[in-house]
Amino acid sequence: MSLAAAPAFANTEQPVVVIDRDADSPLGAYLRAQLELFDALRSDASPRRQVLAARLYVDDEGVPAALRPKRRDVAANAAQLARGDAVVQWIAADSGSYYSSQCGPTHWPEAEVAALVRLEPDNAGALQYAVALAHAKDDRPALDEALSRMASATRADDHSGDEVAEWRAALVAHPDTGFGALREDASAEEHALLGALQRADSGSAPATDALESVCAPDGNVEQAWQRQGWCVDAGALLAGKGNSFALRETGLKMLAAAGATPGDVAELQRQLDWLKAHAANPLVNPAAFHDALSDLVADWRGAPGQITATERRLKRLDQPLTPPAGWREADAEEEPEDSAAQDAWQAYVRALLDDMRGSADVHAQALALASDKLLGSWLGTGGPADATKDAPAPDALAALAAANPDDLLVQWVAATSGSDAAGAAIANVQRLDADNAAAWGLSLSAADADTPALLQRMAAAKRYDEHLADLLAPWLAAVRKRPIPAENLHASLLPSAAAENLSADTAGKATALTFATTSSTAASHFGRVHAACRKHGDADAQRDDACVAIGRLMLNSSYTVISALIGSAVLREAGPLSPGDQQRARAIAWWQESQLGALADGAGLDAYFDDFASTGSEIEALRLAATRAGKAEPPAEWKSPAEKRAEKKGK
Repeated sequence: MSLAAAPAFANTEQPVVVIDRDADSPLGAYLRAQLELFDALRSDASPRRQVLAARLYVDDEGVPAALRPKRRDVAANAAQLARGDAVVQWIAADSGSYYSSQCGPTHWPEAEVAALVRLEPDNAGALQYAVALAHAKDDRPALDEALSRMASATRADDHSGDEVAEWRAALVAHPDTGFGALREDASAEEHALLGALQRADSGSAPATDALESVCAPDGNVEQAWQRQGWCVDAGALLAGKGNSFALRETGLKMLAAAGATPGDVAELQRQLDWLKAHAANPLVNPAAFHDALSDLVADWRGAPGQITATERRLKRLDQPLTPPAGWREADAEEEPEDSAAQDAWQAYVRALLDDMRGSADVHAQALALASDKLLGSWLGTGGPADATKDAPAPDALAALAAANPDDLLVQWVAATSGSDAAGAAIANVQRLDADNAAAWGLSLSAADADTPALLQRMAAAKRYDEHLADLLAPWLAAVRKRPIPAENLHASLLPSAAAENLSADTAGKATALTFATTSSTAASHFGRVHAACRKHGDADAQRDDACVAIGRLMLNSSYTVISALIGSAVLREAGPLSPGDQQRARAIAWWQESQLGALADGAGLDAYFDDFASTGSEIEALRLAATRAGKAEPPAEWKSPAEKRAEKKGK
């Protein structure tokens, strides 16, 4: 059970998860709705509707291109059909990628950017994409030309207001269950506006990183002074006149990169903070969610962007368009307290990792070194948890693994942590743990993986074990040695509703379990198992038999719910579940559904954590919790999400 979105992992890469598309889960329903809306938009006769499809979350790799084109291809086609429509070109350009890659060719929106700049040569909001594109291609002459044109532009506009209008029309035609569904009193038009604000939210601009990089001095004195002047002029234009929050924030970042101090941009920042605090968008300003929706519709009607809509809201609320003397952003007033709590929690985690790194237990050492990689961005170190200490060698985890070739847990951690020793560690794991299907699954991610042979090795295994119990023991020992201070409980990994009444001991168990569960699922081969076993129209009885065996192992012997769910999904690729598999999948779904709500509210968490810690099994802890609640067996009339989905398919 995932207790909360742990702050420690907010900025880290999580394991690849494959959604069981036969399950009628909220996330599964959301993904299906996205595909349905994507298909409706790409099939529309209007290029403005077609290009909106680029904004949706769709798994471009999940369906063959012949059946469903990629988002970028839909956007490019719409842009080709409407070369003279700046709105279409802007959405296509804004949806594009501006990153270079050494791993292979990258698709850049070159035609879309060229068309947009041709249509709006005096608009810094359009020229920013030309700068970002030149930066990605390392084309310095083109970069300097685009940046100089940005600096001399007469306006800084995007087409976010036009996009909101297009989304409103699209969502009236294709009602969307999303953000708008939170207001039951909303009309169809009002529902569509809320959905449009969610879909067209321009909280960040894809060109921002490139513009910051361009404006930072690079050692070339002549070029630095020239670019600095352009960056100051262009940044001031975006920060002061941009018609969206994203443009103004980009301008402020350009100015900061060019050397402006917080004092230099204080008034521009304060003006932006004032506008965002009163935004006509509930996603930016939660207070707007309590406005009469008809007023929000009026604020956005014909508005070219967020700034205009927000200024209209300020006027109807009899508020000034600029911040009054003495005003400070409400969030900023609370920031010191929030920041102090976050700092205290980070300090605790640093100390915890220091303890583990200095432990005589090689398992604790391995987990600490792996966590240095995983938590570096959150801790602000990019390396060891305590930046005041001498940094371990870059290959410290690799060295530890090399010194302990026969220690299975050390090898597992090295194999699943992105260590330089991953290849050798995977080989050692497979040597030491040959009857574990999860060990062989580690190799599925290799570029030269022999997938059929690996599936056969996995199928011949006796169990599926992500070593959750083994990983849990060092974490529990560490938090017992260094209990979480009472003042850190609210910043810990507990659900906020539960932190009020639970002890530091329980919080420590929650922290240990979260860290251990993340480590156990770091193998990230779930998606590849499912993909390897998915039918593609070819008959392969040997593969099918292997996949059935693998799915059954995952469903019946794994310790985490996610592994069991993937196992049931793999089994369903082969056909209906056997009675035994169906009973197991149904029981796990029932234990999870019947207990998640109560546990998230804090009820029974102490006992749940004790069970999880003693058994090393998330599934067993849920079963015991359900048993205590008198819900060990699902009612006869109860239907699991997968059963409901199957019923719908059969009708």
